[in-house]
Amino acid sequence: MHFNILVEGESEVKFLKKLMPFLHGNQGVAHSWNIHKHQGIGSLPANLNAAPNKANNSLLHNLPAKLRAYEKIANPLNRIIVLIDIDNNVKSTFLEKLNNLKNTQAPNTDVRFVLACEELEAWYMGDRNALVQYNPNINIAILDTYVQDSICGTWELLMRADDPSLLKPKTPYWKSLNKKIEWSKRITPHMNFSNNTSPSFNFLLSSLI
Repeated sequence: MHFNILVEGESEVKFLKKLMPFLHGNQGVAHSWNIHKHQGIGSLPANLNAAPNKANNSLLHNLPAKLRAYEKIANPLNRIIVLIDIDNNVKSTFLEKLNNLKNTQAPNTDVRFVLACEELEAWYMGDRNALVQYNPNINIAILDTYVQDSICGTWELLMRADDPSLLKPKTPYWKSLNKKIEWSKRITPHMNFSNNTSPSFNFLLSSLI
């Protein structure tokens, strides 16, 4: 099986570079994969059949065209994984929209949509031991307020537990982005992928097997 995994940004790339060898061993032995990075989630184009704007590299903007391209390959050993954050969308409505897109643009292609509930941070929160190994001084009381996979501003909650100084007013946004990339580099190696309490993470695993 060859997996083409479409993601929003750098944090997801670094996370999957740890996860895929755990699931499938060395690249190209039993399975192979490519991870395709975009610049954020974006939005679906008004005209789904139009060529994408080359200046817009967001995931949703380019998704219709990419699905059409995969459909032309028509390889039964290809699986397309679209890893995307729910953000402020209603899960059922958003998934229905994505499935309708798949049915019109790539009806014969194996496409799986994996909806992350508030980004990768929900998956980190599903492995408390990994968080403590990453930062032995992390604020457990704050972590205890979290309800798994809930829509609650998960990255802000994790930031309060790990480094609340980055939530101060007027803190440059790039510092928060750098922290997210740091999490993907430093929390992921401690994670036990076989024992995670996040339902959305476990759905991702089932899609990648």
